[in-house]
Amino acid sequence: MPRRYGGRPREVGHLRHRGHRGTDSEFTVQSDNWRIAVNYGLPAAVYLLIGHAVAGWVHRT
Repeated sequence: MPRRYGGRPREVGHLRHRGHRGTDSEFTVQSDNWRIAVNYGLPAAVYLLIGHAVAGWVHRT
């Protein structure tokens, strides 16, 4: 079986897991509403805050 990404298969699986981390948290949440908030709302809020910080820094320079 050919190697697709030029590394050991274990490393490829590790990279795929890292890319999926933003959409599925590692801990389980019982309520569907809380699961949506944790899996999608929390990363969106973090990216929003980082984006505002970067925009403010760029605006000052």
